[in-house]
Amino acid sequence: MTATFVQVLHCCEAPFTFTDLPRSPMPSLLKRFTLVLNRPAWVLSAAMACAAPAWADFIAVGHPNYTSAAVGHLFIFGASGATGTVTSKDGVFNQTFTVDASGVAEVTVPSSQFLDPSNTVLGKALLVQSASPISGYFLNREIYTTDMSYLLDLPALGTEYRVMGWENSVAGSLQMSLTATQDGTTATITPANDLSSGQLAGVPFTVSLNAGESVIYNAPTGNDLTGSRITANKPLAVFSGSGCANVPVGVFACDHLFTQLPPVNRWSRNYVVPETANTGAAGNLVRILAATNGTQVTVNGTVVATLNAGEFHQIDTAHDLHITANNPVLVGQFLKGVGATGFGDPAFTFIGGMDQTLSSYAFTAPTSLSPYDENFLNLAVPTTALASLQLNGVAVDTSAFTPVGTSGYSAGRVAIATGPGRIQASAPFLATIAGFTSADSYLTIIGTSYSSGASNPDPVAPMPVPVGGVLPGLAMALGVLGVAGWRRRQAQA
Repeated sequence: MTATFVQVLHCCEAPFTFTDLPRSPMPSLLKRFTLVLNRPAWVLSAAMACAAPAWADFIAVGHPNYTSAAVGHLFIFGASGATGTVTSKDGVFNQTFTVDASGVAEVTVPSSQFLDPSNTVLGKALLVQSASPISGYFLNREIYTTDMSYLLDLPALGTEYRVMGWENSVAGSLQMSLTATQDGTTATITPANDLSSGQLAGVPFTVSLNAGESVIYNAPTGNDLTGSRITANKPLAVFSGSGCANVPVGVFACDHLFTQLPPVNRWSRNYVVPETANTGAAGNLVRILAATNGTQVTVNGTVVATLNAGEFHQIDTAHDLHITANNPVLVGQFLKGVGATGFGDPAFTFIGGMDQTLSSYAFTAPTSLSPYDENFLNLAVPTTALASLQLNGVAVDTSAFTPVGTSGYSAGRVAIATGPGRIQASAPFLATIAGFTSADSYLTIIGTSYSSGASNPDPVAPMPVPVGGVLPGLAMALGVLGVAGWRRRQAQA
């Protein structure tokens, strides 16, 4: 199956060899641009790995939930009328979608498509493709045990990951999965604890995958996979979570944990973590994970830990946090169980760095088959930009927002309706989305500058076009095709 369209990719400086894409003669002046025609499904080129194109493809997987009664809901949102496909490598799943007038398309995914059994190469991962800018969430829902993850654009993926997860699973197992984007992918996994399939803590092992193939690894409760290292010769999508976890351990009730993780080169040194809604005095749990020895972590102005690679520091807090470090770190936020908060249940997301935020986010709260009683945006906005904050074009009352230490940001929570929306301000800010119902919750980011999907990236000045040669023709083609909004190339941490 192929997706037929034309796009121009803003690539890295170095030239690439495109072994699995159609090639056409290009003079040296075009080294920074590649015209891609009839891009095959389940192919990620080197150009796609280094810069975000105007379209936004992404990978979705489901991890086993409490029981096989769970159902996956893939929410795809963007401009009304946007179309695309959702396909699996094994050919079992093959659907088209059209974004409706509300701005959302919903695709239901049966639990038979989730990654199971473990320690086995599977073709069940879903590739979502569109010729239009789209974003997506994957919601894994079973009664009283749910979580949802924002899905990273393919160009945001990388070749080195550290896993963040949780230490407990009442039903099922602790989980981490990887999905290849190119044929001939070799991944090396060094688990932080023993796996259920026999691989030992600290002992590297390898797995070979082709494009669209996945493998999930499980660990028994108590064998926290946080700190596990995954490296590969080609970009991977990595997801982490738990079948049904108590957060904190021993607190009722368990809930599914699930998030897609960013690669190490997308980590940051500066974070503001807004406390989520509906937590009360119980607050949240926050984990800070290091990839480099000697990483010093400061929280709200106080040094709290010095970490080596694979180590983490955990905070139990009912406050907004400003986290900085001398080396890039990964920050994760966990909702607690209903036994602690009185409403909702555990959920898990990573948090984007403050140098990776956007000034405008498209989002959707789960709709139709999976609505929640209450949905909120959790925000950290530059204090100087609070007056500009708008939800769907209407000014937001920010009188309850409070400054987060000396970060320059103020944090607050905004109730939102079911369905799609847009939140924006005059300066980049951080946003997550959370939903709550009786003993059930979800929590996820809604975009980053390196994976903005349907959210508008901040404008970038156009590249200068030399006179003569073929570049003027290319510029004319861009105008005809209406391709706009080059996405800023991200500096590597």
